Amino acid sequence: MDAPYLQAVDGDFEDFAGNELVLMLREFDSSSWDVRTADAWVLSEIQRRYPDARPMTSDEWDSTNRFSEEGAT
Repeated sequence: MDAPYLQAVDGDFEDFAGNELVLMLREFDSSSWDVRTADAWVLSEIQRRYPDARPMTSDEWDSTNRFSEEGAT
């Protein structure tokens, strides 16, 4: 995913290998990203490039989904 001229705010992005979902990114205000993947290489690259990154629980991931909140549109 490369979009040098794209600015997103509160966006969800998905990356596929064929029909398989391999990466989900959740972006907040261009400065905070949540990443969900089971790909060991992706996880190691994130940890290498962003040493302050930490794992999230499923509950934490779900709580960041603004569309899952009751009454959200």
